[in-house]
Amino acid sequence: PGYDDPRKLRQRLQAGNSARLNAKEKAELLLKLDKRIEFLLRKAIRQAGFSDVLAQHADLEWRSTGFWPGTELASRYAVPEQHRRYRRLHVRITWRSADGLTTKVPGPICIGGGKFSGLGLFAALDDTI
Repeated sequence: PGYDDPRKLRQRLQAGNSARLNAKEKAELLLKLDKRIEFLLRKAIRQAGFSDVLAQHADLEWRSTGFWPGTELASRYAVPEQHRRYRRLHVRITWRSADGLTTKVPGPICIGGGKFSGLGLFAALDDTI
């Protein structure tokens, strides 16, 4: 539910621009980007109707490659025109209660702006994979 880089921080990290940044500045920019992605994921969880407790305590992991073997890169998925400008990522959610215990949430689950076009679909991932 939003753009993950409204300040165009990734442009500052690209090869030509990043030469002007020291390691600490690069790390700070990456941290800002990660915080923004995490904020948007938690916002999407709340907008999907999950409680604030689940949204606050969920363990979130995201990356371009999938979590299941053989999964295509997220950037290679075809998307409707209105979603093409947004970055696509694979996300793993481990649901936790307020006391930190893992909790099961029945699925499948759809969250985010692309949930009506096949994006944002979550399915249970077996721990053995």
